[in-house]
Amino acid sequence: MSSIPSAHGVDHLAFTVPHLGDAIAFFCDALGAELVYELAPVQDSRGQWMRRQLDVHERAVARIAMLRVGPVTNVELFEYQTLQEQAPPPRNGDWGSHHLGFYVADMDAAVSYLERIEGVHLRGEPVRMPGGPDARDLFAYFDTPVGLLMEIHHSPTGVLPEAQAGARRFGPCPEWHPPRQGIPTARNVDHLGLTVPNLPAAERLFCEQLGAEVVHRLDAMWLDADFMDRLGVPAAGVVQQSLLRLGPTSNIALFQFEVPGQRQRSPAHSDHGGHHIAFAVSDVDEAAGYLNSLREMKPLGTPQVEREGPIAGARWQYFRTSWGLHVEIIDMPPGVPLDRPAAAARFEFDAAVPG
Repeated sequence: MSSIPSAHGVDHLAFTVPHLGDAIAFFCDALGAELVYELAPVQDSRGQWMRRQLDVHERAVARIAMLRVGPVTNVELFEYQTLQEQAPPPRNGDWGSHHLGFYVADMDAAVSYLERIEGVHLRGEPVRMPGGPDARDLFAYFDTPVGLLMEIHHSPTGVLPEAQAGARRFGPCPEWHPPRQGIPTARNVDHLGLTVPNLPAAERLFCEQLGAEVVHRLDAMWLDADFMDRLGVPAAGVVQQSLLRLGPTSNIALFQFEVPGQRQRSPAHSDHGGHHIAFAVSDVDEAAGYLNSLREMKPLGTPQVEREGPIAGARWQYFRTSWGLHVEIIDMPPGVPLDRPAAAARFEFDAAVPG
């Protein structure tokens, strides 16, 4: 198993949303996140920089914010204004769909809270999978007013399922990052869920080349239309899953669905539903050289340096997998944001990792 040279772990998860202000408000007011910083609009009025570096239309304008979501997770939110038509968010089950899962200690309290949040739609009562390693656990998916599908997950024993393949699932943490609390008894972001076109190939990339480890697998299982609807999937069909531990603080749940009407094109980065995973590295050039050598990775541009603003000194570069997932490597200066010492603290890997 290989991993990205000098990588510390997942630096942040990123999502493209229709309206940045609404998304910040929802994350902070409903989910207990804290705003770390907002960047000045990112654009290039003459050249090809936006297409080359961010894989979007050359005249696109990006508004970006970083949030701290719980003890160990940073979430970056993008809003794009672009001349390129923006596809609607993928439905769960489509290639490139995704969701964000939270671990909660009290499912009833979490459900009661979410039912009262304007714009949140719970997809039925909490249920258990009819088989597989998570069969004893409860989960409930919910739609949000900002176009992101989310999940709450709970183990009745307080201990998440034992590993089948050696790795330990991260979490749950003892408590949410103070002082804000959104969903009652939420402990941490439990996982990022990604729908991929070929589960074995995606698992191989994450494990053999990005440093992930398999926690457990769910073999192919047919689910009826009612159960699929609870997952946000619009038809009966087959699902299989691989849960991965990715670095010290993150779990990635890879899904492959076989359902009628499935959209078989991953969203562009500027689409509503675009997303990426960023790895914290201490040597961008070494990490970029490694990713450039992988057949499954296409480099986007070259390493960039932020010259001004709250993340001055940060170095980063994007890549795209063969199925359309965007991956970033970033070396962020410690103590960001540099010009707002009273702002929320961004999670950094020199801090103690709970759980």
